Amino acid sequence: MEHYEITRYWGRWAGLRNINFTYHSYVNRLKLKLALGLKTRYFT
Repeated sequence: MEHYEITRYWGRWAGLRNINFTYHSYVNRLKLKLALGLKTRYFT
């Protein structure tokens, strides 16, 4: 029972971390796209 609780907790934590990481990489990609878009708009 104890082992099950631990694995459930770790699974939840890993899942949250994964969501957080995915969200941050998505935001960073958006920022990069915006920056590149602005750069090409103003410097070509």
